[in-house]
Amino acid sequence: MKLVNADLTENSVVYYEDMNGHIDKSQYKSQWSDADECYYFFINQIYRGLPLYHVYNQVFGDAGDINAPVQAVVSGEGIEWLKIEKVYALSDEQDGVSLADIDAVVKTVADKFNQVLGDTAYEMTKAELYYYVDLSSGMGTYDVKPAWILSGYQKGGKKMQIIIDVQTAEEILL
Repeated sequence: MKLVNADLTENSVVYYEDMNGHIDKSQYKSQWSDADECYYFFINQIYRGLPLYHVYNQVFGDAGDINAPVQAVVSGEGIEWLKIEKVYALSDEQDGVSLADIDAVVKTVADKFNQVLGDTAYEMTKAELYYYVDLSSGMGTYDVKPAWILSGYQKGGKKMQIIIDVQTAEEILL
């Protein structure tokens, strides 16, 4: 059984899917009580004051809590669900780095989207610093480098993000 709606606000609609992806109404609750309350934890790994970011099998590319490497659902009965994926042991071999000028970062993003044909509009709404774990750089030992993760929306509401190396202002292609 899979709980589908991850946005469990007080007024949200919750539905369940069976193992074949079909909605299973037999799991619906007509009444909720205090015994049903639980907490959903997202835990990100922090390195040098910044969260770590990696792409998991090029499937979960968005930086965000929903793709955090450690997640748990805890209720009055204890841990009901726990997911631990891609947590790293880090060495502190790297000295500080110089950041590329922010204008160069903006130019990289503008150049990328100016090459798209058509009249689609893009709006970048957030830029955050992360440490990017380059999973393509090795087997078991990976390069970690600081990166800007810019996120926004394509006209029509489609979410998007672009990753920029903070030292070179070049896009990191996944």
